[in-house]
Amino acid sequence: MRYFSVESLRLMCDLLREHGLDGSVLLDAAGLATNQNLADPTLRVGAPAELAVLRRLREAAQCMPGLAVRLGQRYRLATLGSLGMAMLSAPTVADSLQAALRYQGLSFSWLRFDGTMQPQASAGAEPEVCITLDTGQAPLDLRDFLLCRDVAAVGAMLRDLAGDEMKFVRVALNLADITQADGLQAYLGCPVAHTRGTSALTLPADLLLRANRHHSVTAHALCLAACDAQLAALQPLAQRSQSRDSSVRVESMLHQHPGRLLAHEEVASMLGASERTLRRRLANEGTSFRDVRERVLQARAQSLLTSTTLTVSDVAEQLGFADASTFCQAFRRWFGQTPGAYRRAASQREVHYDLSITN
Repeated sequence: MRYFSVESLRLMCDLLREHGLDGSVLLDAAGLATNQNLADPTLRVGAPAELAVLRRLREAAQCMPGLAVRLGQRYRLATLGSLGMAMLSAPTVADSLQAALRYQGLSFSWLRFDGTMQPQASAGAEPEVCITLDTGQAPLDLRDFLLCRDVAAVGAMLRDLAGDEMKFVRVALNLADITQADGLQAYLGCPVAHTRGTSALTLPADLLLRANRHHSVTAHALCLAACDAQLAALQPLAQRSQSRDSSVRVESMLHQHPGRLLAHEEVASMLGASERTLRRRLANEGTSFRDVRERVLQARAQSLLTSTTLTVSDVAEQLGFADASTFCQAFRRWFGQTPGAYRRAASQREVHYDLSITN
């Protein structure tokens, strides 16, 4: 199981408090005392707690437009500790990004960044560098939110490295709910397209190859050594906590069987555990089988309603419901409106976004 720096939790608490909301609800979601010292650099939050905090944040700030982008802007190089300092002191911006790719396990992101710093160029075009974003490890109900948050965060960190002139050439995002990208295009200052393929960031090669303003051979070497030490220290912690990663494993199992409403005992058997044992493990993570299954169904329902033209009956069948009526009842309980009303509202919001479709 992954562990996250408490710095990320502190940023989320600060965001709520600055908008007159109660930040202590996030500490409660993480299982921390309300007087917990969030300045403690040794404090780590496990993956289940981090997910609980993110979901509570969205509930608490559901009326705040552009929440994902607002939060992403707060993640700067200093947020990453030793990794951020290693990036800041690297020889070039390309070396900074290489360090970020190498030590992703020390970051706050649920995405997997992949790319090469070797420039690519087509005939008549300036050389570019492309970084792809794999969202497969992010929970489905948070996937679009985390994708937009992290792209905004990358933009903020690039500005720390190279100033305001550092901008993406373009950004392509595979989003089921494009409203999560509210404010992203304006913040990045570049075209943001909606793609059905892999999400990707494209950067100008010439800017990446420029020398970093804060390069230091000694500082860079020391920070890389600190990153190696932190990764080594986290490994035993992750190994000891593998048995507590049950909610992620249940969610993964449910994703592997779309179209079926798997029962508790079925999933427990698939995971090699008794129903009672699985129930206890999930309770230790502050959740239940029903909660996990409903999160998966909610996210899948939203995706099918906003990204396909399937009828409500077809969506119900895709999700494994016995009929459309049962699905509509569940959907109204989840979101306070019918599937049809949700789809109409989503289509009306879509016209406010300049997101062209690419393949």
